Amino acid sequence: MHHLSERWLSPVESAFLLARAYRIVGDMERDRGNIPEARSAWAEGLAAIPPGVAEQPDEMEDHALLLQHAGRDGEAQRLTARLRSIGYRTPM
Repeated sequence: MHHLSERWLSPVESAFLLARAYRIVGDMERDRGNIPEARSAWAEGLAAIPPGVAEQPDEMEDHALLLQHAGRDGEAQRLTARLRSIGYRTPM
């Protein structure tokens, strides 16, 4: 039997995974034409992001996308500018 070592997520990592899940659900609802549900999911995603913590680049990308979807373009642009300044590119 093959055993994988277990790694527990920190509360911050869990919060960002939850935010990403809400972003994906919101994107799916938008694609289905269900805009109210999409907005609700994106708002939940933003609410899941813990304030005042350092964000990894992929977390910052999700944060920027959630802000953009919520119509908070100025805040989203600040994050995307920061991502560009560190040379971050969306992983394939």
